[in-house]
Amino acid sequence: VSYAVKTLRWDLRANRDRSEAMLNEIQTWMDLPPHLNIVKCLFYKTSKSVPIIFSEYVEGSDLRELVHGEKMWSYEKILDVAIQIAEGLRVAHHAGLAHLDVKPSNILIDLRGVAKLADFGLARFLEKESTTSQTPGPQMEPHLIGSGHTTYRGMTPLYCSPEQSEKVSVDHRSDIWSWALV
Repeated sequence: VSYAVKTLRWDLRANRDRSEAMLNEIQTWMDLPPHLNIVKCLFYKTSKSVPIIFSEYVEGSDLRELVHGEKMWSYEKILDVAIQIAEGLRVAHHAGLAHLDVKPSNILIDLRGVAKLADFGLARFLEKESTTSQTPGPQMEPHLIGSGHTTYRGMTPLYCSPEQSEKVSVDHRSDIWSWALV
């Protein structure tokens, strides 16, 4: 059995807030119902208080690689992937989660052409009118690092909704905006 493994970068491992945020991600991801178009988080372990996520391994490429390699050139392929990711988002939204980081590198395409939504690091529980209480996900941090395309919490300005960019209240519609941009 093969797993994909995700953990904190070395320079962030001493940061307790980052470890707690990653534990929230794990719980959020593990609580999603199983679905063909969502990468399944299988389990996690900790090593020296650093969480390590083990998820389904998707043999193939991410959408970013396929687009840059000009392997997503037909309308049929593009529409097929769009529908599959919309279905994954529908399941996440129905479960009460907004992904908040829909972008080509978080869409994995396996060797059979099945598109899977990955990386729930920014996911948050949506406000519900019911009395069921959910634990909210980690708050976004506005500190920019790297190329300017990614924030401290992973938000990608090229694909985020105007509301997300302005750090105001967001919901599932931010995912729909990002999905449309992808």
